[in-house]
Amino acid sequence: MHVFDADTSLAQTAPFHFTGRITPNWSINETPNGGYLMALLTRSMQKVSEKQSTPILTANFLSPCFPGEGVSLDGIRDILSEQRGDKPLPPPPRPKPGHISVCSKLVIADGIELLIDPEHATLSPEDIRKLTRAILSCYATIQSESPSCTEKPPPD
Repeated sequence: MHVFDADTSLAQTAPFHFTGRITPNWSINETPNGGYLMALLTRSMQKVSEKQSTPILTANFLSPCFPGEGVSLDGIRDILSEQRGDKPLPPPPRPKPGHISVCSKLVIADGIELLIDPEHATLSPEDIRKLTRAILSCYATIQSESPSCTEKPPPD
């Protein structure tokens, strides 16, 4: 069996339900290739379709996928549903050694900094500018209202 065949193999767990594993073999910078992900979807469709030809598929990826065990469509529905209740969202995958991330650092005051990772933040550049102005304004208000903020530290 070819590696690609093994890496796109699926097991049917119920009618129209399949499990598989997203392997790192088809990743670029630790992110699985979109064509590989589409091949997994195509495999599942071929298992339940009577058609013999490969369908034409188009996809728009809203965020990167990560190698490993996936979340079922039911699980995705539960996450996206407003009826989620108190169920927390699954944690994002931890960066692996060697992962490079370019972040912006907002210095609010000496010893107070905010790190913004645009890869994970869901804010536009204009939204980040609004957030920056709001945080600086809020900090200035707190500083002006708190007597401890106007006191000078004791000398060494």
